[in-house]
Amino acid sequence: SALPLVLFTYLNPIYAYGFERFLAAAVTAGADGLLILDLPPDEAEQNSELISSGGLDLIRLIAPTTPPQRMAKIVATGQGFIYYVSREGVTGEQSRLSNSISAQVGELRKHTSLPIAVGFGISTLEQSAVVARQADAVVVGSAVVRQIAENANSPDLARRIREFVRPLVEASKSV
Repeated sequence: SALPLVLFTYLNPIYAYGFERFLAAAVTAGADGLLILDLPPDEAEQNSELISSGGLDLIRLIAPTTPPQRMAKIVATGQGFIYYVSREGVTGEQSRLSNSISAQVGELRKHTSLPIAVGFGISTLEQSAVVARQADAVVVGSAVVRQIAENANSPDLARRIREFVRPLVEASKSV
């Protein structure tokens, strides 16, 4: 009944905290999955402590520049879902979507039966609906963070975020 919770983080804070301690704390806090943004699967394979998930799904990240042969290798160790980064560059809201999303999601589907989530720069109702037609999930991050920052001192922050997110969800469901 609780919504799944996936932690997106970098490796350094986990190591600073202690890998086993972090995994235990994440599971205790209710996390279901972990996406370490700067951990290539090749590196995880070489470090035994990074292979153990402590009960969390290890989500794999695919970049738009990932060749098909490497996609197959990366998704083979994925759990939960695959996160496809829809564009190169830095994160943040974008005025338009990448033209390659459909082709890249199609290529990923050749290599995995896991659900495919697409994110990185998606911020509008129209973008959310377009991506939902091509993928299993839509990730909207920066636009939500901006809403939180703009309304941080508001006593009705939760309501404002809900009002921002609900239409995005509905646009995704309407496809």
